[in-house]
Amino acid sequence: MAEPGTTVRARSPRPGEDPADRGALVIRDRVVAHIVEAAALSVPEVVRTGSSLTRLTGRDLPRAELSTGDGSVAVTLYLAVRWPVRLDTLGARVRARVVDEVTRLTGLRVTDLNVVVAGAAPGLGETPVDDEVPRTDPVRANTPRAVPAAVPAAIVTAIGALGLAFVCARELLIAHDRIGGAPWVRNTVEWASRLHWSDWIIPAIVAAVALGLVLLAAALKPRPRTHLALRTTPGETPVVWTRPRDLARASSSLARSVAAVQTARTAVDRRHVTVTTHATGDPADVDATVRTAVAPVIALLDDDRRVRIRTRP
Repeated sequence: MAEPGTTVRARSPRPGEDPADRGALVIRDRVVAHIVEAAALSVPEVVRTGSSLTRLTGRDLPRAELSTGDGSVAVTLYLAVRWPVRLDTLGARVRARVVDEVTRLTGLRVTDLNVVVAGAAPGLGETPVDDEVPRTDPVRANTPRAVPAAVPAAIVTAIGALGLAFVCARELLIAHDRIGGAPWVRNTVEWASRLHWSDWIIPAIVAAVALGLVLLAAALKPRPRTHLALRTTPGETPVVWTRPRDLARASSSLARSVAAVQTARTAVDRRHVTVTTHATGDPADVDATVRTAVAPVIALLDDDRRVRIRTRP
């Protein structure tokens, strides 16, 4: 079955006419569709969208559907736009570009052109209506957290699944006489079928229940935070984080900058920042001086942690 198309020129040959001037020019619909799609993509706000599946089924954007006649064509154009954009202005620009390109390249007259906006992609488009500034959602950074407690169990389960696959593959090869050896699965099932009640079954049940509860708790346990949030503008989500050990190192370094301090060590927990120093002089004066020295670092934290100074001679 011939592909649909339109005849641009067709007439009966005249006597004495050059054979090269005889015949007709037939433009296939898919050629006109490619011209329409290329013309639409030449408008900056129109974007190409699709995937391997949509390309296979012919549903990616832009997409043109045609109805051709004698020297004319009607087009329904489905396209995706880069949002935000003025759709009425964009539609007029697309229509003008498509009509110009189709007429220039094929000589066909576009009798009808319907533009359907079937998709939108985020990006930089035209200025919104009334020069309004587009609203942007605040940045929501993910809180750094530790590796889930269920990871070791997942690794053991994965290794066990691979081992089971190996055993099943071995059983299959033995059953088809590809390799020799005793079948492990059949022997294991036969051994299990001969089992009777024994005293060791009770400890096995208790161990299985305990293991199940431990794995369930590990799967449901929330992941603890591994970093400390640094202070931001009030009401905004923290986007900068530091490790507790880095905070401790900075605090110890500032504490050692005090003249009377000989050594300093800092511990950071969920509620406190504890600075332990060995110093000479009055402990009360050393405590106050060290507290003042570490205050700039503690002030960077997004939470209010208590600072404890412990001075030892």
